[in-house]
Amino acid sequence: MALKCLVKISSVNNLSDARYAAGMGVELMGFDLNPDSEHFVSPEQFNAITSWVSGVKFVGEFDHYDAAYIDEVLAQYPLDYVQVTHLVEQSNLFNCPRPVIIKIDHADKMSIKEVFEKFYPHPPWFLMEPQQEMSDDLLKWCIQMASQYPIILGSNLTVDNIDHLVDAGFSGFALRGGNEIRPGFKNFDELADILEALEIND
Repeated sequence: MALKCLVKISSVNNLSDARYAAGMGVELMGFDLNPDSEHFVSPEQFNAITSWVSGVKFVGEFDHYDAAYIDEVLAQYPLDYVQVTHLVEQSNLFNCPRPVIIKIDHADKMSIKEVFEKFYPHPPWFLMEPQQEMSDDLLKWCIQMASQYPIILGSNLTVDNIDHLVDAGFSGFALRGGNEIRPGFKNFDELADILEALEIND
């Protein structure tokens, strides 16, 4: 299976999401490694999930950059990338032993642009995933920024607009996993619709 662009699936916490996403050609698979999060994935869960998938890169998702904790996590999880929502100092980006994806979860253009200008070109991607759906104005602005910065868009994705957003020049898109209804049972409708729209037709 092949997709039109890079896709990241965030907050994976079950094998159903992982196997489905990998089979559809998702390139980045994110795991919430914040110990206080309800979606936290233990090393045992991580190994149980990732041992069944191949062809994907694994992303450790953290709210904040805590160098000591991230070093501890990297000793237990074979991660390809580290994703953080906030970086306190630019030096943290250079000192991290894995490439750092910077997640931006707010909707203020000025502060977003400051993050772009401060850290570009060091992170492989900036993940735009605000806590609430973007306004039309902010989405249009992000489309403009996508021509200058490597942005993965994680908001406002629909089956109807996905082709337009692919053409707009984003580096990729982020979808979110979810809890299984019960082990082995998952409602894939929302996830599947977007991935199928991104599928390359032979």
